[in-house]
Amino acid sequence: MTTSPAEADDRTDARRGGADVVTLAGRVPEALAAFAAPGDVLVLGTGKTGYVHGRVSGFTSVQIAGRAPSAVAIIPDIDLRFRSGVVAAVDEPETAVDIARAAAREAARRGEPVQVLHARDPRRSPDGAAAVRLAEEAIRREWPRLTVRTRVAVQPAPDALLDAARSASLLVLGRGAGDAGPRDGSQLGRVTLAVLLNANAPVLMVRGVTS
Repeated sequence: MTTSPAEADDRTDARRGGADVVTLAGRVPEALAAFAAPGDVLVLGTGKTGYVHGRVSGFTSVQIAGRAPSAVAIIPDIDLRFRSGVVAAVDEPETAVDIARAAAREAARRGEPVQVLHARDPRRSPDGAAAVRLAEEAIRREWPRLTVRTRVAVQPAPDALLDAARSASLLVLGRGAGDAGPRDGSQLGRVTLAVLLNANAPVLMVRGVTS
């Protein structure tokens, strides 16, 4: 997408003026990703839910999420009235605290419990105990009144995360290690890519951390 100086100025003025409606030119993934700033949360709606249609109708949202410099929330068209709880999907100790804090903030705001979840593939040696411990400690230290549960699931991570999200009001995870490959253009990790393509709950992808 090519942006003229005038178009760039228009975007800047719209941001500073707090405009409600901004018209962007170009392909949707690149245009929206370029408009988002690092401190923003880019909210995307999607009509798909689950595995059946995910890889067809969810691909545009995944492309945007992979390119955006901000956190991204993907909201599928589902009924949340009978759901409760926020799931924090943690993997590496280096990123667990950031994911846990983002999940705890949302859980506290909603008045719901938070579950710290680590999915351990049986073929991998790390058990995730350190990541879960760091995440739980960070939540209890900053939100002492929040109900916190922890769980380690021994199964492929995408399956574990989607199973946990089925009854949750929000799933929080990282961007991933960028190992999805060049074909999809998303620059997302394998687990994050699979979850976003098949989201069965609202998903908040925290930018700058991995899962």
